[in-house]
Amino acid sequence: MSGRSVVLRSLVLRSPVSRLLSSLALLALATAAARAQDYAGQVIADVGIADGRAGFVGPRLQGIDLGCAVAALGDLDGDGVTELAVGSKHDGGTFSDPLWSSGSIWILFLARDGSVKAQQKISALEGGLVGPLHVNNRFGSALASLGDLDGDGVPDVAVGAENDGLQSTSQEGKGAVFILFLNADGTVKAEQKIAEGVGGFTGPLGMDDNFGNALDTLGDLDGDGVLDLVVGAFNSNDGSSDRGAVWILFLHADGTVKAQQKISSTSGGFTGQLKGGDRFGAGVGGMGDLDADGIADLCVGATGDDDGAGTTGACWMLFLNADGTVKSHLKIGATYPDFPVTLGAGDIFGSSVHALADLDGDGFTEVAIGASSDDDAGTNAGSVWILFLGPGGALHGMQKINGLEGGFGGSLAESSEFGAAVCALGDLDGDGAGDLCVGATGDTLSSGSAWLLYLRASPWIQIGHGLAGTAGVPVLKASGTLVAGDAVSLQLASAKPLSATTLIVGLTPVFGALKGGMLVPQPSLLVLGSTNAQGSQSLVTPWPPGVPSGTRLWMQQWIADSHAIKGFAASNAVLATTP
Repeated sequence: MSGRSVVLRSLVLRSPVSRLLSSLALLALATAAARAQDYAGQVIADVGIADGRAGFVGPRLQGIDLGCAVAALGDLDGDGVTELAVGSKHDGGTFSDPLWSSGSIWILFLARDGSVKAQQKISALEGGLVGPLHVNNRFGSALASLGDLDGDGVPDVAVGAENDGLQSTSQEGKGAVFILFLNADGTVKAEQKIAEGVGGFTGPLGMDDNFGNALDTLGDLDGDGVLDLVVGAFNSNDGSSDRGAVWILFLHADGTVKAQQKISSTSGGFTGQLKGGDRFGAGVGGMGDLDADGIADLCVGATGDDDGAGTTGACWMLFLNADGTVKSHLKIGATYPDFPVTLGAGDIFGSSVHALADLDGDGFTEVAIGASSDDDAGTNAGSVWILFLGPGGALHGMQKINGLEGGFGGSLAESSEFGAAVCALGDLDGDGAGDLCVGATGDTLSSGSAWLLYLRASPWIQIGHGLAGTAGVPVLKASGTLVAGDAVSLQLASAKPLSATTLIVGLTPVFGALKGGMLVPQPSLLVLGSTNAQGSQSLVTPWPPGVPSGTRLWMQQWIADSHAIKGFAASNAVLATTP
């Protein structure tokens, strides 16, 4: 059947995309082997950093939570490659040791291939930290790159100590943040502690608020030339037990706090509905200016959110005012309208959050979100979601990464907790696509690891919304550069054999209920065909010239299938954005 044109019906052919739809109307069945899909956000290579791997020599202890926090610091040693800070909040010896779980961080000097060429530990005993740190302070529970805060030409770092405060006192578990001004060798030149009543921060904090469990920078929110900091306090009891909170800290260049703003159920103008145990603030990520009002915005994870099922987790997009209060919000989780993220009970989606550079070429930031107890690849093996954002933070696509999908080639055992931390690495391998670091605190016999993921940039993203039929949910895979003259390939698999198909192409999405499933594209073109005896189909066409940059097409296959709920099965939808 190679080269046979597929019957079609065009519903809309209007300028300037009429040539594009006309070209898609000539999609032909192909007998060549299907290419693998090249969706944005997939992993093309990975490097696991753990004790004895990739050049890293770490503590040979279990349960230290290496990888509980990660941050790309920038280039300390001048070799053109970013360095990586990795937290280990339960480092400090065994339970009987006087510094048990006092915590540590590691400054890793990376080579271009992701291996560690040198390292520097910072803890109560080494690296120049004055502290002091005490038993169970959990220094290293969170990390955030501060850029060159003090103007000495060397990047600096903020470190959370979520359980700071002497045990068995009213200060226990209140938490703290350390601003570390670094030397070029990764040792500490100077430091500034921020805690209740320390460093200009007045709080107040409650026992076990765990201020410092999550950190990120927001950019310069108040326009004074100094980066501002967001701090999670996910066990804050504002409103009820463990609802959680975040603090916006407006910093001086010396690391002290000049002003602060709390955001919780009872503070900061936030009107989202939180419940006891939501742990709002479990993850935090500065998102840049999502709503184009000139003010940076914020994503906050709430791992205890139970929309859909217990502790599935959720994330809140907070659109901020310049004073750090909340102007409006958007919730992303199991009940997100029109685009539900498939989450399971106990996934704790939102355990980590970090913005990523644009991967699909639409000009908008993406976000990586950890779900460190996801069970897809094994009990609590963990996952990371890359969510593709559009105007105003609207979600229009996703890529899940774990031991079973997303192109990740590493080995994750049960309880690896992959996704406990995430951070953007910039373009580590120089291929034009931003890369990602993911912490896995239970990896490698429970000592933990940090994975460097080299990501794919692509004009294609997958959207989901498949509807099961005879052979399960049909799978639509797409590939092609969307450059004029290059082939675009669409491959359908896992559909009912020898059945009628309808490829629906749209210039806008509709997300409408249809035949027990969800129709994603607003139909602009229908391409009619059929599956082969294996239940697959391969369609190929050249991409036409002159298609305007930024043109979007939503595509989804529908298949006649008597075993489906209402006589039709549907593939996942895909979205293409012309570069």
